[in-house]
Amino acid sequence: TWEELIELLDKLYGTPLSTSPFPKASELQDGLILASHLWRTEDGYSVLLGPGQDQAQYNVSVRFTSKRIPDIKTP
Repeated sequence: TWEELIELLDKLYGTPLSTSPFPKASELQDGLILASHLWRTEDGYSVLLGPGQDQAQYNVSVRFTSKRIPDIKTP
């Protein structure tokens, strides 16, 4: 699901501004989403993609926000 959403969001918003690999389960925390990708819409909104954990269940979330999330360049 994570990879399919990356492909879809790439088609909609172009190359992400920030990316990181899929995290290990040990990096996730209950109730939190760990954003792995950031896109910007034409209107300047931020789109975040990342896996999350809810107790023993894992999911992938896409968050749209009007806040301008700064991109982090990775080497």
